[in-house]
Amino acid sequence: MHTAWTRMRGRLRRGRWSRTVPAKFWHIFWFPFFFAVAFGIMFSVNVGHASPHAVELGIVAGPSVAQQVRADIERVQPTGIRYRSVPDRAAAERLIERNEIAAVLLVADADGSPGETTMLASIAASGSRAIYLRDLFESALSGPVRFDDLVPASPGDMNGIGLFFISLPLQVLGLISTAILQASGVRSWRWRLAWIAVYGSFAALFSYGMGRALELIPSDPWLPVLGFVLTQTISWIAISGAVFLRHFFMPVMMPFIVIFEVPISGGPMAADMMPAFSRLLHAVLPFSQYLDAARLSAYFGGAGIGRPLTVLFAWTGIAVALVLAAMWKTRRDHHHERETGDAPAEAPGGESHGSAGEGSGMPGGEIVVRGATGGIADATS
Repeated sequence: MHTAWTRMRGRLRRGRWSRTVPAKFWHIFWFPFFFAVAFGIMFSVNVGHASPHAVELGIVAGPSVAQQVRADIERVQPTGIRYRSVPDRAAAERLIERNEIAAVLLVADADGSPGETTMLASIAASGSRAIYLRDLFESALSGPVRFDDLVPASPGDMNGIGLFFISLPLQVLGLISTAILQASGVRSWRWRLAWIAVYGSFAALFSYGMGRALELIPSDPWLPVLGFVLTQTISWIAISGAVFLRHFFMPVMMPFIVIFEVPISGGPMAADMMPAFSRLLHAVLPFSQYLDAARLSAYFGGAGIGRPLTVLFAWTGIAVALVLAAMWKTRRDHHHERETGDAPAEAPGGESHGSAGEGSGMPGGEIVVRGATGGIADATS
């Protein structure tokens, strides 16, 4: 132990650590720790430890019976459920089929006398939420509750999360595309955007085809269209972020695309089963709104699809603006380098080959230049 400490102290004194890891990267070495903690917390709180926070529950019953049912439920789950009176089963079915309510309890016959308790819900909207609520009601009412699934998921989707799983690669594609294009040395923005379009088209069509083949999703021609829009939006944001963020690319883009997006997307767990902060993120982030729009289109006839589409296309507009700004910045930087005589030998497309992340394998990575004598020089300073 003493020998190892002596050796480490000697390396620090001689500066060997600074040659192994460039000094400007020391301040992002915290990110793997942050990723492990943040990703674990986000999934555990929002999926593994989910509970009602803003669940809309309808009750079909006479006033006295409805009041008693509410009291029984609040004894087990005192907060997180918003109650509303529903006149009859027909009205309850309309609410479920338009995805306007999480569940409806039928605890009375048409004449208002006590009857069999039935829960109306939809596995397609959220299978995990439906199962949680059924178990909650059985515990609160001390008896079996019949579950009528009014909008079932596709036959191959047992829990209503098939759409989430085939969409997840479309979300992560932006990170992968950016890393590949940076590592390959593609410096023309025209070719970058062309490759992003090719990647996105293939991923959207393949995911849709696989989902249909496995019966994870219903037939809906709008799904690959929405998937393509998502891939382009995330990829444009990522490729632009590589220009502006440089070696901060991963600490910024990974939380935006994965850590704070995937757990709260509404795929593994419905948004109304999450805390207020997570519901806020769900309402504004692109992957969440893509999933909402895709689910509404595939299962609910497009009812209420306007809001998620508006948010998704707003992010697409932001992505276009970021791409234009990144193109302007790279052209300006290259023009400045040419004026000062620092431009690299080849810089087609208005970009410098020596910008952070180019040719490094990952955006913002260490750039190693091999000299004429075959030696390796560190170009990160």
